[in-house]
Amino acid sequence: MKLPIFSLSILLLPLVVVANPHDWPVHGHDGKHSFVNRQGNQINKNTINQLVKVWEAGPGFFTVTPGDLVGITHDPIIKDDIVYYGDFGQGILAARNAKTGQLIWQQQYKQGFLTGTILAILVHNDKIYFALSNTGEVRAVSRFDGSPIFTTSDFNVPDPNLPPIQGGTTVFASPIIVDNKVIFGNSAENTRGSLVAIDAQTGAKVWQTFIAQPNEGSGAGIWTSPAIDEDRGLIFVGSANAGSEPVPANAASMLAIDYRTGAIVWSTLVHPNQIWNQSTRLESYATSLTSDISVAGSPNLFSIGCDDVVGAFDKKSQYTVFNRDTGAIVWKRDNLANGYVKGNHKTAYMSRSQLTGQERQLYEDGIIYIVAEGLTEPIPTEPFSQFLAGDPNFIQAKSFLIVYALNATNGSTIWQKQFNGVSGVSTGIVATKELLFFGNSFGDVYALDRTNGDLLRTFPRDPLLPLEVTQLQTQVSISKGRLFIPGAQGLSNIQVWGLPEEA
Repeated sequence: MKLPIFSLSILLLPLVVVANPHDWPVHGHDGKHSFVNRQGNQINKNTINQLVKVWEAGPGFFTVTPGDLVGITHDPIIKDDIVYYGDFGQGILAARNAKTGQLIWQQQYKQGFLTGTILAILVHNDKIYFALSNTGEVRAVSRFDGSPIFTTSDFNVPDPNLPPIQGGTTVFASPIIVDNKVIFGNSAENTRGSLVAIDAQTGAKVWQTFIAQPNEGSGAGIWTSPAIDEDRGLIFVGSANAGSEPVPANAASMLAIDYRTGAIVWSTLVHPNQIWNQSTRLESYATSLTSDISVAGSPNLFSIGCDDVVGAFDKKSQYTVFNRDTGAIVWKRDNLANGYVKGNHKTAYMSRSQLTGQERQLYEDGIIYIVAEGLTEPIPTEPFSQFLAGDPNFIQAKSFLIVYALNATNGSTIWQKQFNGVSGVSTGIVATKELLFFGNSFGDVYALDRTNGDLLRTFPRDPLLPLEVTQLQTQVSISKGRLFIPGAQGLSNIQVWGLPEEA
């Protein structure tokens, strides 16, 4: 199965005290998925090259062998000077002092790839919510010591029209919380994707909305975190491609859903007739990539004049903006890879042993910033196994990254910068008032000037470690003048950079 990674989005309940604006309290920083910390002014164009490593911490009580399927696949959550993170492949949650790195607590819930996989977390009030992916479990534990509160799996509903699910469905993205409901999407091979709401206190299922209907094929999973519009009582989320025919009407679409009832208010098709499964994956490298098309970026909520809109980047390198009330497409920019589009910008998980992050866009001050990946040559058409055996370095040699600043009113280009010979946008893009940050699948993190895209600094991977264990999986977080870089595949650590006086 393919494993795209898509983290969390969270919005605090209306009655909860507003979070410290210096924190990174939820996935994407806020419920609208701005991916911007407007209070991160200590990290700016004048100070970026002064940053030093303040602390670095590994996983703690177990030993990682290079190549192990471990790592951090969500943006670290910083709340009240504590950083929280989960580990991919070892079933571990940890809490550390954000200033010093001192371990506060750490718990291992399940061990082993596909049973102990924690892809994303949600921290809210006194609880942490997460899924043990491929087990079909969502859990809540104490934020203060990691002790269990509840476990639920009521959303694993067998479909009599489809083959049995092996294990459980997978929750790829961070849950959100609103109206005392924890809401998350799920997906699996040979099943219909759905969006699920559970009671935030008990874990009882409140509603479950299937994106594909019983008379349709499989697929249309939810791999990303919805954005929340409390004024309308709606959440917005994109869906994945179909897994089989007949293609679900709501596959590869943007949807508006009433978070009180789970009812679909509107659905707008973005890419028609998209089918991806293990057969298409094995057919050829080109078919695998060009068929794997989903609306997989966490939606951004913003306004164009008096019109409220929602925008999302997808795995075909297209950014689409929709009217929040009607679902009508306001504008779109396609082929942002500016070359031979690499489908999901990465190969599937099983082919390259890495996960695919989709948070490749952010909105701030009337500008949309996007990072995409393309190829300088056509995608090979030979079968997957032959391609890997014949030219395993093709992707690395022929790849480039391209960063855009787009006018949010109409999608026109303000500036763009291209980085050649760099493989993989496996991370999201985040910002401070003056800077943009994103990483590549080699484990490097770039800092760019927001006004013109100039590269100001690179935070490189550890040169002593093999390349296959340094693939960065997700976006960084920014809090109180510190840059939190989550551990790459095989490391499961966190690096924290700050000004020298903090070291």
